[in-house]
Amino acid sequence: MDSGKTATIITIGKEILSAKRTDSNSSWLASQLHDLGINVKEIRVVGDSEPEIKQAVVDASQKSDYVFTTGGLGTTHDDLTAEAVAAAFDKKIIIDPKAEKILREFYRDDINPDRMLMARVPEGGELIENPVTAAPGFKSENVFVFAGIPQVMHAMFASVKHQFSNCEPLLSNIIQSDADLPSMNKEIAELKDQFPGVQIFAVELKRTHAQGSRIIIRHQNAEIVQAASNSIENIIKEKLGKRVVEPGSSDKLVIMEAKQPAAEKFDSHNPRAGLIIVDNEDKITAGGNNDNLKYMARELRVLGIDLSAVRIVKDSQAEIDQVKQEFERKYKYVLGVGTLGKFETTSLNLAGQNGGVISMSDREDFLETMFERMKPYLKGGVPLLSCEIQTDALEGEYGHQLKEIARKFAGVDIGSYPKSASKPSRITIDSPSEEDIATVREEVEKLISRLDKKCLKITIDNPNDKSPVI
Repeated sequence: MDSGKTATIITIGKEILSAKRTDSNSSWLASQLHDLGINVKEIRVVGDSEPEIKQAVVDASQKSDYVFTTGGLGTTHDDLTAEAVAAAFDKKIIIDPKAEKILREFYRDDINPDRMLMARVPEGGELIENPVTAAPGFKSENVFVFAGIPQVMHAMFASVKHQFSNCEPLLSNIIQSDADLPSMNKEIAELKDQFPGVQIFAVELKRTHAQGSRIIIRHQNAEIVQAASNSIENIIKEKLGKRVVEPGSSDKLVIMEAKQPAAEKFDSHNPRAGLIIVDNEDKITAGGNNDNLKYMARELRVLGIDLSAVRIVKDSQAEIDQVKQEFERKYKYVLGVGTLGKFETTSLNLAGQNGGVISMSDREDFLETMFERMKPYLKGGVPLLSCEIQTDALEGEYGHQLKEIARKFAGVDIGSYPKSASKPSRITIDSPSEEDIATVREEVEKLISRLDKKCLKITIDNPNDKSPVI
């Protein structure tokens, strides 16, 4: 099936470029779009930079019928996607009234200015339902903006999937109760078997005035949604003896800013590189894995070279040439994987002294051998050390305070990643200086302690250590 439509996927987050995380979102999205007959022309990875996100959105929206972004919709200083998309289309960023209502009902008296930042939407944008954690995504022009947490991103895509196929839109019902989630896990699993095809999400609530659970039921058929909802309510009331409660709202005064004030951008002063990966067999853009990206990001980090952007493109000489020329203007090094015969490597001396272009095979064994031979000619800076702090605090509880720490230590790169299905909230600290990392780590630990929360795990990652990353 081929719909004749095209798409570009933009993954946003420095953690991909620094090899701390694998980009699973783009491969999952590419697979879904491929199944719908939508041709993924390009996959881009950009860092947490408003100008870079904006430019990627502008370029992609002009080249493709649809653009899908993942990441950068949270509550901290490095969540800049909403502002960047608004700027791409010359629109104001606003607090959307519907999004505000959703967040107030979900967080109740725990709503605060940081969490209200998740209601930021470009003026005229359409909200995308998020049944998992409530905070919506949005669509602006032909750009669909999703969260970066895989479980949330999958649910958001399901909310808009009907726009690309003949399927009916999903209908949703939310049941909130004072029953704790662990007591319901077995029954929910049985209900999923009883109602095949029905999406059932269960989220534990740990709010000041909303302890318990939130269960979301989704299907195209209203009668099926109602039947599954009735079954869940019966379990809550009859079997567990708990209450079903209405989602509440809070009129508590919240001072909000529609514009997210950005902290001063961190600059490692290391040489920068752009990576071009040619999808010679159309496997990556159809949803296949891309281990070469993780390998190259890790190796460049060891050399003290900052990977600033990644483009995964189809085997089109015109497209390859265009990206290569753009990267040559922006970065000291341009690295090509799967580009043999498509552009030539510059002389080794040029690559070493003034930057240059390196073209390599996309076969993993050949790639590693070729890159090892080129390493002596790549002149990097100081590799960044990294500290990751896992905490039971939620991002919405510390966003403002973390922003102040980031402003105080502008020479240190501080990042934040929200709680997901598999990991707690995480705060990362990157710097070439062990002393700076220790100082900022102490500040973050004090912040977490003031919230009466715990540091669950602290990991130091030295890129020169060949052991697995965090």
